[in-house]
Amino acid sequence: MRYVFIFLAVFLTSSQAFARPLTPAEYSSLNAVVEKYTADILAKNFDGVTEVAPHKIFDHLSSIIGKSTDEARKMVVEQTVELMEPVTIKSFQVNLTGLNMTDAQNKDGSSVSFTIIPYSMEMILGGRAYSESTILLALYETNHWWLVRFDPEQTELLLAIYPFLKNVEF
Repeated sequence: MRYVFIFLAVFLTSSQAFARPLTPAEYSSLNAVVEKYTADILAKNFDGVTEVAPHKIFDHLSSIIGKSTDEARKMVVEQTVELMEPVTIKSFQVNLTGLNMTDAQNKDGSSVSFTIIPYSMEMILGGRAYSESTILLALYETNHWWLVRFDPEQTELLLAIYPFLKNVEF
């Protein structure tokens, strides 16, 4: 019996977050944001894509580069437009089935929930076809969904802003 109490004590005081299914309302609101994001990706509207990126990312970038948050966002848009200019996006497919939400806390103690969304994209560059399969990180905070395309090169940036992600496998 003592082991049951030890297990319960560890379980109840653990800082580990546990996944749960999305509620119908969460799923519906996430779906609306993902549909807009998908349309913006296919149209190469990168200004629209950054509108659903967490503002905390641009706040953090602005502190690094010494510019305003709006200037940091504009810089990201300009660089993305330049990078994607020669690319034709043929398809962008997002899979919202079977998603689970994990509740966590930000550094400031505010609550945030997140889920990982798999996607695939087919592109043409220089006459050659390419495909990419990776994930979008969907964060729900301040009563709003935010989407971030996960790139392993951005791990350090994401962890600086969202340290609770350190134990998440992407």
